[in-house]
Amino acid sequence: MDAANTLILVCGFLLVVSILAGIISNRLGAPILLVFLVVGMLAGTDGVLGLSFDSPNIAFFIGSIALVIILFDGGMRTNPERFRVALWPAISLATIGVALTCTLVATTAVYLFDLPWTAALLIGAILSSTDAAAVFGIFQSQGLQIKERVGATLEIESGSNDPMAVILTLTMTSAAASGEFSAWYHMVGNVAWQLAGGLAMGWLAGRAFIIAARKLPLSFSFLPLLAIASAVMIYALTAFLGASGFLAVYLMGFVIGNSRLPQLVHILHVQDGLAWLSQISMFLILGLLVTPSHVVQYLPVA
Repeated sequence: MDAANTLILVCGFLLVVSILAGIISNRLGAPILLVFLVVGMLAGTDGVLGLSFDSPNIAFFIGSIALVIILFDGGMRTNPERFRVALWPAISLATIGVALTCTLVATTAVYLFDLPWTAALLIGAILSSTDAAAVFGIFQSQGLQIKERVGATLEIESGSNDPMAVILTLTMTSAAASGEFSAWYHMVGNVAWQLAGGLAMGWLAGRAFIIAARKLPLSFSFLPLLAIASAVMIYALTAFLGASGFLAVYLMGFVIGNSRLPQLVHILHVQDGLAWLSQISMFLILGLLVTPSHVVQYLPVA
């Protein structure tokens, strides 16, 4: 019982510190997500609290759920005109752009650090995609005034680049282990299915939720919970089918957010708080995974 109470105390303390630090960072104009990351690092192994956390599996689980909530919220707040204008540029950046970035990073790594191409391409694949949580968080917290098409393109791209990034990373990991590359047409087919499957599942899930919200005798309090639970379920189901769960969740949010549900405003209010909690939790966990002494050691190469 004491261990459980200690864990609850630490979690509550870190959330309070992160929120207060976020308020200060907003006034100073500092990137708020970086502040959450630093708070996690300061609480970690080499930090003030000395918390020992070294579980990538737990971090992946929490991060995946957090990202589902963040993308779902971002999709609900995307204007249909913005989506229509920015869809194809965003898809191009999420596929061809990610591949080009991977190649550029790999080429640089080969010539600067004399790495083998398999290892260099693996590094390029890992670094090639933008982070959806960071993009949505920056737009929400900083209130950036950029052109509407540019903002929409960045949002959609950050939510849809995971198929290409995941496929590249898995392919390069396999190549680094075996020394052989998969056939290019396998990669193209994989990317096409992840994008098409994600779009189809997201649209169907969004339409199904709208019908359910209109037919079921649910109170306003339960609808936001149903929305979040549905988003998490659709993410897992889509990923199980081999398609892009994150893209499905984003499109599901877009379909629901642009419906005429009378309960939509209430859902958005609840979603806003959950999205912020997800961002804080995700970057705190990532910060706890970091060992600052190791950062100093690898900083020159990084």
